[in-house]
Amino acid sequence: MGSSTSSFRSAFAMSNGLDPTAHK
Repeated sequence: MGSSTSSFRSAFAMSNGLDPTAHK
C-alpha cells in the first residue's frame, strides 16, 4: 500500500509539475 501511495503521489505531483513533498 505504501509503495502504491508513493507512486501515485509521484505521478500526481509530476502531472502538476510540483514536488510530492510540497504538494503534501
